[in-house]
Amino acid sequence: MRGKKRSGSTEKISGGCSGPRDFIPEYDKIYCVSEPVRKQVIARFPELADRTEVLLNFIDIKQVQRRSEEPLSDPQYTGELKFLTVGRASEEKRI
Repeated sequence: MRGKKRSGSTEKISGGCSGPRDFIPEYDKIYCVSEPVRKQVIARFPELADRTEVLLNFIDIKQVQRRSEEPLSDPQYTGELKFLTVGRASEEKRI
């Protein structure tokens, strides 16, 4: 979950406080990664419904799929099967 402060800056909203009600009032908007996450936030904090929005992934999935079908010429990426993952390493993702 990310929040946009009245100052215009955005930052990740996470734990470390006794609860979101301690620090949420200073945010104009609360951005969630999906509609199900937004619904969970609103179910827990109904007073945030008017300030909560979904900000979807901005990656062009069709372009990624198209480029994945292009041949590779760099020897570093040809030959044996290789895996690539992009994201943060965290316990909940088991990475």
